[in-house]
Amino acid sequence: MLDLALVDDVPDDQLVAIGFTESQRPDRFRLAREDASVLAVVGSGVQARAHLRMLPLVRSFASIRVVARDPAAAARLGCDAGTIEGADVICLTTSASSPVVSVDDVAPGTHVTSVGFAPPGGELDPALARAGRLFVETRQAFEPPPAGCAELAGLDPAAGTELGAVLAGSARGRTSASEITVYKAMGHVAEDAAAAELVYRAALDAGAGTHVDL
Repeated sequence: MLDLALVDDVPDDQLVAIGFTESQRPDRFRLAREDASVLAVVGSGVQARAHLRMLPLVRSFASIRVVARDPAAAARLGCDAGTIEGADVICLTTSASSPVVSVDDVAPGTHVTSVGFAPPGGELDPALARAGRLFVETRQAFEPPPAGCAELAGLDPAAGTELGAVLAGSARGRTSASEITVYKAMGHVAEDAAAAELVYRAALDAGAGTHVDL
């Protein structure tokens, strides 16, 4: 038996991190600008904490700030409190059922990610999904909830580019420094199963856990 409370957050964070990993790969594999240095994480819950733990491992940010309704949240998470103004990367990690960031507040060249799920609404402004270059795990994201994302309702699935296609080189990531890129995570059971398998194998190698005969 495996407690997926933590494992469940890992796949979403890893896929978010793919978009702005610092590497020697060409720009077409990135979603964030190469010079992106200011990160704003909107939210203060489990997903926010997971993002703050994961994302600095793949990029060296000059500034990381937390945007939350609770003024003490940033201090608890070990970051400065702030706003999204001037952020190169904005990560939405809330359970809000309505948009927490307006399309009008997002500057050209920003990379926005969203992992929240709260149908029939959601944290991502549908207008932002339409205005930016949209990336998804699979085009199943355009299905009605619970399989898909409510914020993408009514959008043509062809408007979304799958991350796998970008990584395989058959589709481009960011195409210009002024482009707004948006990644909407939906989560997928295959990601959870893969993460659980890694944890299980690591536990076997470490001799951790308890064998139970059923």
